[in-house]
Amino acid sequence: MVLIHVSLQVKEEVANALDRLLQFERVLQQVIDDARKTTGCLKYDWYRASGQFRQFIAYGEFDSPENFEQYLDSNVLQRIGQELMPFLAAPPTFKHYEASILENT
Repeated sequence: MVLIHVSLQVKEEVANALDRLLQFERVLQQVIDDARKTTGCLKYDWYRASGQFRQFIAYGEFDSPENFEQYLDSNVLQRIGQELMPFLAAPPTFKHYEASILENT
């Protein structure tokens, strides 16, 4: 299993303009929908950080490193680069981990 964590911050002028923020959220929802259709995607959710209106966080799970690699090569990441980046204050931070679930013993 591969776990992902992404953190991003929208520009202040995006957060302060309702039409721009709604536009960002529409594009983000399209990215979420596309990512969830990726082979091996088990979970792909975005959250707004409490008390930090400009901060968004993603958590995702992929069933295998191979399917995660397909996600990295997919149109989803191209959309993030082309359509979401103009709204962001800085490039997102991205981490991924190969992991396994701890079982009760």
